[in-house]
Amino acid sequence: MKEALFLSADLWMIFAGCTAAGTVIAIAYDFFPLPFDDANRTIFYTAAPATWGTQGFVYFRAYLALHDHRAALEAKPAHATGVIV
Repeated sequence: MKEALFLSADLWMIFAGCTAAGTVIAIAYDFFPLPFDDANRTIFYTAAPATWGTQGFVYFRAYLALHDHRAALEAKPAHATGVIV
């Protein structure tokens, strides 16, 4: 169980990192255009889908881990886990 919580904590750290990266990309587009990018924003439009695609995948995996954790808690009786669900 301790290992599962450790992996879950790692997943949530990646979740936070992807959220921060997506925020940086969105703010950079609106307020701080990249000075080395061309007029069509080629670098931005390459970085943004990669970042946001990764963000969506990590969100999916994080919520799947949360669902699995909650399902495991509900499957165990309260007296065995010490947790009332």
